[in-house]
Amino acid sequence: MALLLIPSRKPAQNSYTRPGHRQKRDAPRRTERRGTEEAAQGHGFFRAARWLFGITVSCALLFGLVQGLLLAYRHVTTHDYFAIRSITVTGAKHFDRDSVLKSAGLSEGMNSLAVNIADVDLALRKTPWVANVAVKRQLPDSFTIEIEERLPVFWVLKDNVLLYADSKGNLIAPVGPENFLSLPALELDQGGEVLLDKLDTFVSVLRNTSMPLEIGAASWLKLSAAKGFELFLEKYGLSISIGAEAWEENLRRLGMVLHDLARRGEIKSSREIWAADGHVWVRHNEKK
Repeated sequence: MALLLIPSRKPAQNSYTRPGHRQKRDAPRRTERRGTEEAAQGHGFFRAARWLFGITVSCALLFGLVQGLLLAYRHVTTHDYFAIRSITVTGAKHFDRDSVLKSAGLSEGMNSLAVNIADVDLALRKTPWVANVAVKRQLPDSFTIEIEERLPVFWVLKDNVLLYADSKGNLIAPVGPENFLSLPALELDQGGEVLLDKLDTFVSVLRNTSMPLEIGAASWLKLSAAKGFELFLEKYGLSISIGAEAWEENLRRLGMVLHDLARRGEIKSSREIWAADGHVWVRHNEKK
């Protein structure tokens, strides 16, 4: 008996899906993706709007805060409660209190909080006599100014003007009747400039060295390449030279010789003493 084969309308279980069926299933996915992108764009717009709103509010708050601080600052810097009523000045010897306040730009009645201490400090340091200064504000109405002055050690003649100078040879201020001090004159002879960096130490050691005569009362001190440190003591009519090379050893030997001369009573007859190269030479008055 012959078999009649009728084709089935159902696809075989192991057959592949035809391209037409794949395209029909992909179409809804593209629609879903387009909807997701539109939603993301909507969320991005709202996020940007919220960020812009937050920035605007923050700026408004900051502006209000700044305006409030400015109003508060204007109030406290003009209020009578902070008006300066007391200014104490210490350490000033070569210029009076009024000169200090004028240089500092301070006066009673000014508002204490309106004063810039850094400006006061800088203004005082620019004055010739001030080496260091400390300015202290004591609220609500007081100031203290502590001054450390530069110490004059020499007179220096420059451009026909007599000036005070410190132990390093730095010029301070003109010599005047209001601040007159009798000091030795400092002179620079040929090559003496190279000894200026040793001058401060030399003066300090000289002051602390035991001598049988008043070397600190010298009329002048001359620096030169030939004789090093040369002092003239007018009281004794004596010139003393200390060689710059190994000057501390030369000064030590000079002290020994001066003590020996004092013991023998020969300082008054001495006219020149020179200490250099580990030796000391003494020249006495010529006997008539």
